[in-house]
Amino acid sequence: MRDRGIAGVLFTSDGSDMLKNASLPDVLATVNFGSRSEEGFEKLEQFQSNSPAI
Repeated sequence: MRDRGIAGVLFTSDGSDMLKNASLPDVLATVNFGSRSEEGFEKLEQFQSNSPAI
C-alpha cells in the first residue's frame, strides 16, 4: 500500500485469538469481537501494548 502512495493509517482487524497470525509488522493491530470485549482488549494489550484503546 505504501509503495502505491497510500499515506493514511494502515491497520488490521481480526479476532483477538488471531492477533499472532493475522497482524503485520509495523501496522496497527485492532480487534473485533462479540460479547467478550474485555478479553479482547486484554489480548490486544498483551500483543501490542502501545496500541491506542478507545
